[in-house]
Amino acid sequence: MENILGTHDSVRLYVETPYKLGDYGFDEVVNRTEIFHGKQFSYHTLTKDINDPKLFPDAPGDMIGLVVLGTCEYDMDFWSQQLLDAWDARPANKKFTVACIIHEVSDRRSFTFLHEWTIRGAVRYLTLAEHVSFSLLQYLQTTSDTPTPSEYTSLAEYVNVDLHLPIIPLPDPPRPERKGTRKLTNAVVQGLMDPKRRDYLGVLWDLAGAIKTNPKLWGYLPPNPGTTEFLPDPSDEPFQLHLIGAQGWIDDFPSELRNVVKFHRDLDYYQYYELMQSMDVVLPAFANSHYYDEKASSTVVMAIQCNVPLLVTRRFRASYVYTADDRVTIVRPQALREIHAIQLLRAGTSPFSDADSSSHAKRQHGLSITIDELIRQYEPKMHGRAHREFEADVRQMLAKGWERSNQEFAAFKGSMWNKNKDVGLRMLEDR
Repeated sequence: MENILGTHDSVRLYVETPYKLGDYGFDEVVNRTEIFHGKQFSYHTLTKDINDPKLFPDAPGDMIGLVVLGTCEYDMDFWSQQLLDAWDARPANKKFTVACIIHEVSDRRSFTFLHEWTIRGAVRYLTLAEHVSFSLLQYLQTTSDTPTPSEYTSLAEYVNVDLHLPIIPLPDPPRPERKGTRKLTNAVVQGLMDPKRRDYLGVLWDLAGAIKTNPKLWGYLPPNPGTTEFLPDPSDEPFQLHLIGAQGWIDDFPSELRNVVKFHRDLDYYQYYELMQSMDVVLPAFANSHYYDEKASSTVVMAIQCNVPLLVTRRFRASYVYTADDRVTIVRPQALREIHAIQLLRAGTSPFSDADSSSHAKRQHGLSITIDELIRQYEPKMHGRAHREFEADVRQMLAKGWERSNQEFAAFKGSMWNKNKDVGLRMLEDR
């Protein structure tokens, strides 16, 4: 907004404490990225300031025209009545608009006094992914498609819903380019360590099974007698799975993976960014449909702003439509689990025989996975057209590889920032 308006004094930040994230260093992120230059004010003063015609000395009579609520689920529940009273108290030519950022449509706190806002034409919404926009539009239309006059006259179907991606321009250098034959070594699952949100156990047990089958491929040696832990091979680049989260624990953790999995908890923002930028791929690892249908995952934006590609499916791309771009995502067929796809990407070439060869394809680093092993282990009943399309998808995934350049991410993020600017203009112009 500061960039669009060309001034710092017209944007005011109302907070409980400095960014309410001081313990994690977000104030340092804001200062170092210079994404905000204005002043912070106590949120207690908003209801007074919003009706103050002298708030902007350089523009006498101007009043706050746009209120952006960063977490609608909490903010609208708290502010709705107070802001409605302020809106009603203003003269007709001095009204304001509330722009509410929706993270999860199923959290109905976002819609406190919904029809009071929509009939006034005083609310609009921002989402963090296209599937959330779609779910929100459905909800708005459903709430006004009733026989109740106060609901069907609410004009909810005309509310604007825009996509806005909060990609921070990190000041530190992008992660080093990784070209050539370096193996895929570091994968990460980030988020609250809650098995209801992420399929931690599925990923972990898939990984344990894969390493048991072929420890050499993953850069490990068999366990010593009387132990279960696989040992890193000092002559190789052992694969590691990183789990980043603020809390929680994972029960039923496979003991075989004690040297393979690393936990990272309670990092401040710059520790987090530094760690993320050292990763090779991000695994969304969604445990259910919630993140595909109603809620936006912060993992997606975090991966993009740290220049780390996401390993996803077509279903993922259909929900997070903006990620349907090979510059930021690696697409795996659903017949390959995330760990299975990493296994093939780490090996480096297709497990399928070339059409003109009677022998199985050779892989870099001297590793080999036969088609018989793959079919027997993963999908024993594959055949026909579907099998051929699956093979083609695997070949395409491997042909494109897992590495993405900083230039690709920079170009992608530039296009997203331009779209964000267009959304900002529409909000300021109320269109």
